[in-house]
Amino acid sequence: MLEEPKKADDSAPEIEIVDEKIEKQAKKEEKPEVSPEEGILELKKNLEREKTARLEAEKRAQEAYYQAHQANADKTESDYQLVVNAIETVNTRNEQLKNAYADAMSAQDYSRAAEVQLALSANAQQLSELRKGEKAMKAQKEAAEKAPPPAQQGDLIDQLLP
Repeated sequence: MLEEPKKADDSAPEIEIVDEKIEKQAKKEEKPEVSPEEGILELKKNLEREKTARLEAEKRAQEAYYQAHQANADKTESDYQLVVNAIETVNTRNEQLKNAYADAMSAQDYSRAAEVQLALSANAQQLSELRKGEKAMKAQKEAAEKAPPPAQQGDLIDQLLP
């Protein structure tokens, strides 16, 4: 024979099942009411914080631009000085070659004189290229110096707000 199952005690504690989504939603709905004046004041504070942060970011961007511009100008000046120094080196070498040519001719060493003449010709070509480069770099440098710095852009919000 089969036994009958026992009935649950009526004194057993009740178990309540709670849906967490409903509790979270209820907590969201329980936000305290804010008066219009407080809301406006809070929005003005937020706007001011955002405006300050934006101005700081613009200031940092402007400083970075000027630093990059200065670094570029320094590099251009350095490159220009390298070309000027190279021109001086070629001129010095030309003087040495002229003296060597004169010595070779006075010694009637025509073979040596021909070699020196080839070197003088190569130096003349180098000097011509360096002078063209110097002229182009000088023009570029002068154009960069004459160019006005970029104008600071106004902000539409700043123009609209009193």
